[in-house]
Amino acid sequence: MPDTSMPDTVIPPATADQALAMVDAALRYLDEIDLTQLPPEEQGQVLLAFEELEPLTAAARASFLAAVAARSARGRHRSPPPPGPAQR
Repeated sequence: MPDTSMPDTVIPPATADQALAMVDAALRYLDEIDLTQLPPEEQGQVLLAFEELEPLTAAARASFLAAVAARSARGRHRSPPPPGPAQR
């Protein structure tokens, strides 16, 4: 069954910066609107979307943390450069 929770008109971001800007804009929008004016069905959809997005947020955060840790570990475990002519 296809996911119908997102409109077809959303253009996927091309960069991490664009993705973060989209997330920021969306969350700010949801924070600023008067949620009491939304119909109950739409309120439920928003709450359900938050629940569905939470594991995706955790997975993305974990991926980025793993990448940072791996890069950091590579930097700490580099072999020393071979001795130069003056060190031989």
